[in-house]
Amino acid sequence: MDEHPYMFLHPCNPEAAAFCNCLDLTPLWLGREVWHNPVHCLVCGKPVPPEDVPVPESLIGSLSQWSRIYSALVEMYLDIDGYELWAASELHDIHSRINQEGLRLREMLSDQRPCFFWYVRPR
Repeated sequence: MDEHPYMFLHPCNPEAAAFCNCLDLTPLWLGREVWHNPVHCLVCGKPVPPEDVPVPESLIGSLSQWSRIYSALVEMYLDIDGYELWAASELHDIHSRINQEGLRLREMLSDQRPCFFWYVRPR
């Protein structure tokens, strides 16, 4: 069975997703929303289909893994008693492994289109 190369960056129910419909190649931002795909349009905020970027196939595994881990940290930061301080320390530290990987991925995506990184700064 051939798997679609972008399957881990698409929502489980693609019909329910609202993707970016901006006409121009708008800049991107890399971060966490309620989507599987961490790549979003800087203009409308909606996810950009990875094939529209296009996300290089060599980057798909790293991007989907980063998205899962980053999303888990955000969930712990928002919802789980006992983990929020640790998750906050990871998200707020620009030098943490998760943020450094996000910055590395942002740089690689910038080869395709301008891309920014959504950094969770401490209040």
